[in-house]
Amino acid sequence: MFRFLVTGLLALAAQPAAAVSFVNGSFELGNFSGAPSDDLTAPSTDITGWQVGPLGVDWVASLWNASRGLRSLELASTDRGQIFQRLTGLTVGRTYRVGFDVAGNPFGGPATYGFGTTTSGAQVTNFTVDVTAANSPTNMGWGRRFVTFVAVANNQNFSFIGRTDGPFGAVIDNVTITAVPEPKGWALLIMGFGLVGVAARRRLPVVSA
Repeated sequence: MFRFLVTGLLALAAQPAAAVSFVNGSFELGNFSGAPSDDLTAPSTDITGWQVGPLGVDWVASLWNASRGLRSLELASTDRGQIFQRLTGLTVGRTYRVGFDVAGNPFGGPATYGFGTTTSGAQVTNFTVDVTAANSPTNMGWGRRFVTFVAVANNQNFSFIGRTDGPFGAVIDNVTITAVPEPKGWALLIMGFGLVGVAARRRLPVVSA
């Protein structure tokens, strides 16, 4: 009976939220022209899973090294740009953590590029990324960034927006999303491990002096 209680608590604590993911988070798939880069304007859906707009972006294949795979996305084209994806299967009230790799266009010289993320729940986070003299197409200086948001609907747009005017900007790649464990799940997990410890101590043999 005690063993079944412990097993049940651990199973309940370990139950994952419904799986949510970005389609084509590394921008590898889609209708690519074969050029070193594609300048895409709104409302292009050439990148599988993503929509451009209302501002254009640069879908890059061979101008520089991607963080993952062969392609990456610059949040600029002739000017600052934007791209978004419709996430489905979110749990209302649940917190989600989006991770992505970021660098900057090395052809603009040393600079600081601003960009941001938004959700359709009007949750906005702003970032900057620095390009230094050490960065180059083969040394992009990719770094990992994270942002969290609370779902206000089962389906929401998640957007990346360039915030620096001009044809050079931040570059993103390897976009992922995970559900943040709920506090009650952690509490149950800790309780379960505590019960396992109690059970283990009760099973220790008594050694006679």
